[in-house]
Amino acid sequence: MDITISKAQPTGDQVIPDAHIHITGEQPEFDFRSGLAVWGIYFDEQAEAMELALHGSLPGGTYDRLLGRMLERKASHLRLAHGSRGG
Repeated sequence: MDITISKAQPTGDQVIPDAHIHITGEQPEFDFRSGLAVWGIYFDEQAEAMELALHGSLPGGTYDRLLGRMLERKASHLRLAHGSRGG
């Protein structure tokens, strides 16, 4: 899948970098004996890299609406309880 998105307009001497995001390859294999924290670190680093690239290149309106669309897609999960009821 290839998509082309307009980047933000610079202000003053600001330079808006082009962002080239390649989503390819397989996730690394982790030994579950090392705990789920390893997966958490991996996914957090991936998410941070993506967010930094998008925040630095997208127009604010596109960035804001992307966040809204992502939250909308997750809304069904946000309606579930975080814990069980009862004693």
